[in-house]
Amino acid sequence: MVKYYSQLKPFLINENIISLEGTIADNHIRKWAMVEIDDENDNLSKFTELEILTLNSNYFGFTHTGSAIQFNSSFQKSIEYLKTNKIQIDERYPRLEIMHNIYRPDVPLSKEQFWIPIIC
Repeated sequence: MVKYYSQLKPFLINENIISLEGTIADNHIRKWAMVEIDDENDNLSKFTELEILTLNSNYFGFTHTGSAIQFNSSFQKSIEYLKTNKIQIDERYPRLEIMHNIYRPDVPLSKEQFWIPIIC
């Protein structure tokens, strides 16, 4: 994505960066950086190396306020909340983090949304 970011700018729905994280094996994860694009545009066909992904799952969203170093604490609290409320996590789908274009990882009042896939 980084390689094509400036070329993709005209197709962006917004300037948010989406981090997608999925488990691929015990204690191993895969992370992707993504942007949301308008896929109705015929000019996208020139980007043959890009992967188009459509997520078809239910997600429970949370907002983290704080620096990136503090994120793990918010994430663990969200997992505890889901378990306490008997909401089951769907391990088949990746977790999402959405960092808005004003997000700064070292700023204590930065906000980011994160979404955990659930089974309804």
